[in-house]
Amino acid sequence: MKKILQWKPREIITAIGFVFLLAIALVPMLRLCFYAAPYYDDYSYGRYVRVAVEQGGGIKEILAACYDSAHTSFYAWQGTFSSIFLMSLMPAAFGEQYYWIGPAFLILLFTVSILCLAGVVSKHVFKADIYRSISFMSICSLMLLTLVYSAQQAFYWYNAGIHYIGGHSFMLFFAAVLISLGYDLSDEKINIRKVIILITFGTILSVLVGGSNYVSALQGLLILAIVTGMTFFYAKKKGLYLSPVIIVYLLSFLQSATAPGNEKRAQWYVGWGYSPVKAVIYSFIAAVKWLPKFFGFRTLLFMLLLLPVIYRMVKEAEFKFRAPWLIVAASFCFYATGFTPNLYATGRIDLARVVNAIKITFQIMLIIDEVWITGHIYQKYLSKKENPPDGFVHWWAYPVWALALLTVFHFQSDQAGNYAPYGAYYYIHTGEAEQFRNQYLERVEALTGDSSDVVLSPYRFKPWFLCKREDIKTDAESDINRVMAAYYHKSSVRLEE
Repeated sequence: MKKILQWKPREIITAIGFVFLLAIALVPMLRLCFYAAPYYDDYSYGRYVRVAVEQGGGIKEILAACYDSAHTSFYAWQGTFSSIFLMSLMPAAFGEQYYWIGPAFLILLFTVSILCLAGVVSKHVFKADIYRSISFMSICSLMLLTLVYSAQQAFYWYNAGIHYIGGHSFMLFFAAVLISLGYDLSDEKINIRKVIILITFGTILSVLVGGSNYVSALQGLLILAIVTGMTFFYAKKKGLYLSPVIIVYLLSFLQSATAPGNEKRAQWYVGWGYSPVKAVIYSFIAAVKWLPKFFGFRTLLFMLLLLPVIYRMVKEAEFKFRAPWLIVAASFCFYATGFTPNLYATGRIDLARVVNAIKITFQIMLIIDEVWITGHIYQKYLSKKENPPDGFVHWWAYPVWALALLTVFHFQSDQAGNYAPYGAYYYIHTGEAEQFRNQYLERVEALTGDSSDVVLSPYRFKPWFLCKREDIKTDAESDINRVMAAYYHKSSVRLEE
């Protein structure tokens, strides 16, 4: 009995277990995608491609339609050209039955981007073995996926998701590529072929991130500046290899930031935003105010799950973890920059899709802090012991962790909203998702019928992950109604009174 209680699962077993947990979390989230439906801006940006498809256009015509959408918005509304280009590829424009592809793409893009960044950090920085790296990657992905601020606007509304979660996912890929480049260029002998491949990916991602939402674009710019500075410091003149990435990113960012449409958009928010200096100052205040919403027992439990894996990584790392409090301060400043663009533009942080991106940055900074502090404690104190802890935990620690999570879950006020995988399971299991989808298909039947003036019934079932709080109005002249009418080529669309 004593031997059983003292058993500690090794790397390969824990790695398999964490991959299994991540897979279990993904299953209901991906399944819920099949019940998702377009909403509001999906129609306004997707209509360009819909027209091209209706006219029998091929890839060339569809890409031209995306360009027209981004070009129009660039001069009329906002400069985030790469986001708008991707918004225009709203899957339902190719057929109502294809909308699920958008949410599924966003979930997988986000998950893979975290896996990629965590993998690069664990392999390049900490030289972790494959199983340790897999454990680290899986827990990071599970944590960020489960605790996403709003799964609805992160994944199940394509337009909002591709703009913020999509942009932020591309930023994480961008960070992974830059870190890989920095380490490869620091080697005495450069693998030219690998460097060229990384530069190519980095250049493509520069366009995608530099032209995305301004939270991701600004933080991507900061990451580029940090990695560039460190590469020149350690690799000297070899840092010039980053030139294509730097130039393309700066051009993309400036193109987006100086778009004529931004000025026209700003006229809708006259007197709302702060000056650049005030926006920066208030960003730190907002960063503190949002901490209780971003950090709690759930986050703490995931950090505890990560701790043994992190400890085993830093124990073998050659990397020196100096000045931990400086790193904590720097990570907080980086997290605070997520608030700056919206405070400057509108003076508010009230859109869930914006908060999604900010919370992701906060959680990544939190993981970096945990790694750094753990590494510092080990190198300064534990490494001097004759027999420092090996970092493996007894098997029963994992059921205890699961029990603790279930306890927190039990006392959570909004269980479906606070745990994305459970929320997806809940709406499928209760039948709300299917009922909502049937209601949506009834609307599609009416909208594709012969009548030019369409009256729709209100949704009776409104699962929060799939149905936005604001439906179309009883007033046919409302903007949301007019957008839907234009998309389906109707004279008017309104909600039944």
